[in-house]
Amino acid sequence: MPNSLFECIPLVKNLIEAKTQDKVVDIKFINKNRHLIITTEFGLRYWVLFKREFFMSFGKIFDFKGIGDSINAEFLGIALNMKIDGFLFVYKNGYVYYISPREIYDYGQKFGTIRITNETERTYSFPLAVHKRWR
Repeated sequence: MPNSLFECIPLVKNLIEAKTQDKVVDIKFINKNRHLIITTEFGLRYWVLFKREFFMSFGKIFDFKGIGDSINAEFLGIALNMKIDGFLFVYKNGYVYYISPREIYDYGQKFGTIRITNETERTYSFPLAVHKRWR
């Protein structure tokens, strides 16, 4: 089970190559080494985030059932502008979930799950059920 973003690299690389039949050709650390951008031979790009736990209070905050996750609106905007194909959320339990930036944006707009978490940070949140688990 991964304990850091660095430890996620082999897991994610193997998963991308097995799931898409595409070869990883570039891996770049971004955001002070807290995220990765992985590019494949076919030109697909994935933004990888390591998460220690799910957003457990998602349901309580947004009056939905279940747990979820969130991403900073700034990163979501960057991903949309860069035409990132998908976010890969890697959790400490070794599970990897895929969701496109557009799906996150659309979900937040439709269901009002955009919030200010402190004076300057805006996030888009979504339930775990919106992710697609990659196996």
